[in-house]
Amino acid sequence: MALARIFQTIYIIPSLILLISVVTDLYRRKVYNKLIVVFLAASFANHFIFLQGFESLKFGLLSALLAFCFMVPLFMSKMLGGGDLKLLVVFALNITLPALIGTFIYSLFWGLVLGLVMIIVKKQGKGFLKNTFNILSFKKPEAENLHTIPYTVALFLGWLTNLSLEGFSFF
Repeated sequence: MALARIFQTIYIIPSLILLISVVTDLYRRKVYNKLIVVFLAASFANHFIFLQGFESLKFGLLSALLAFCFMVPLFMSKMLGGGDLKLLVVFALNITLPALIGTFIYSLFWGLVLGLVMIIVKKQGKGFLKNTFNILSFKKPEAENLHTIPYTVALFLGWLTNLSLEGFSFF
């Protein structure tokens, strides 16, 4: 029973990081640097209060480096913003490598689903297909037909999917 409580405590900080980011991203369509700094401080506190200090921090930094490597190509191709990049790096400080990889893969899936839903709801299928063709033929996509989603939502859903598939429950 005590081990279950520790396991639940470990995932509180990363879950709160994503949940707060979702709210601000949906409200303002931005992940603020001030929040990233607060999340960074909370991440270090998480390592030294709930986890094993420097030992766990080493693995957290490795996860953060891998998250950076995952996100840079998406950032450079303008598929994601800088706030999403910084958020995933800070989030990764608090989780294991397998959890990061799972969350990243599931967030790509959720990003696709959310993007398609937005295209259908906004009836922008023709613009989407035209831009897809432009991208595949190495032409520049038309700015008025670009589709964006708040990626923090996809990231949060990816995290929840990963946790549920691990058999984790907050309740």
